[in-house]
Order: sequence, then C-alpha cells, then structure tokens
Amino acid sequence: MTAKVPRSLRRVVRRRHAGFRLRLAPGGLRAVLAPVVCVLALVFAAALAQFGLLVAVMPLVNLFLRALREAFSFAFLVFVSAPFGGLVIYGAAHLAIGAVRFAHAFHRIEIRPDRVVVAGWFRRTVVEIVDLREIMLREHRDSVEVVLRAGERLIVCPAALGSRLPRTDLSELAAWLGEILVPVEVPVRHCRAATAVTSERDSG
Repeated sequence: MTAKVPRSLRRVVRRRHAGFRLRLAPGGLRAVLAPVVCVLALVFAAALAQFGLLVAVMPLVNLFLRALREAFSFAFLVFVSAPFGGLVIYGAAHLAIGAVRFAHAFHRIEIRPDRVVVAGWFRRTVVEIVDLREIMLREHRDSVEVVLRAGERLIVCPAALGSRLPRTDLSELAAWLGEILVPVEVPVRHCRAATAVTSERDSG
C-alpha cells in the first residue's frame, strides 16, 4: 500500500506502519484531551445528578418539615423545583451516556496489507483481509458510519463526537479506499442509510 493520501482527505486519513489509519474520532490535541474531558464529563454528570435529585425532593422535605404551613412556598417548590430538578437529572444522564458512548466507541480503523484493525480505548477487533468482503461508508442525516462486512459479521463503526469524517467528501474517500484495496478485491461504496438498507434486503 504505497498510494499517497490526497490533501483533501488528510484530516481523516494518515499513513501508519505499512498501511493507513482512518480516524473516527478527533485527532491532534483534541485526541489527547478527549480522555480528560470524558472523565470530567462523568464526574460533572454525577455531581449534576446529585444536585438535581436534591432539588427534586425539596417539595417532600418541605412537606414533612413545614406540614403545609406555608402553602405558597410549598406550591412554588412543587411546580418549579421538582420539574427543574427533573430536567437537571435528565441533562446529567444525557451527558453521562454521551461520555460512556464515546469511551466505548471505535476511534480508528487501520488498513494494513494483511488485516484491518478496528480499535478504541477499550475494544479492538481484527479482521483478516482475506475475510473482508466489503467496506461501506453509510451516511445518515446527521452522522456517518463505516461498516465492515466480514463473512457473516457486520462491524459498524460510527464516527465519534467531534470527528471530521461527517465533514469529509465521502464519495472521494470511498473512491480512494477502493483504489488502494483493488489488489485484495475489496469493494468500497458510499451510500445513504435508506439506500443501504434497501440494497441489503435485495441481496438477501
């Protein structure tokens, strides 16, 4: 694999070892800071959830301590504090889920002459090049997935938050990947999500 990476694709593709690395997550300084941001997001989400829970239960505390002595204050807490606390807890859960998904996701795909390695912080999958049947760049409304078809397996790799892949010309990327994989006869195609589903049903 001696092909040059086009300038327009260098933000998402880099030469590595004897092959190429396709980035699914942010690169450069953002890649270094991503683990720190992930941990801070989880800590902040936990603190936010505790605060939201405290705010949400304030009406009950007021009920037991004041025994409805101050009706206006109690009504304020019921109709304002509880919904606000619920929204805070929802936001904290959303933030925590996003951080966990980022940490558990695949962050890079390394294409080598004999194998394809899909890896993240905690996961790593190796596909022998002889088992690889197809690579698909599947475009959704607001996201992009790289799908590897290896025999009966489908390895779906969504672009991580902050990735430059959704802002890349996927048709050009598919064409370039197809060229470098011509010797091993692995087709690469770019498609919309609806088109991909239809073609998979037709082929089945």
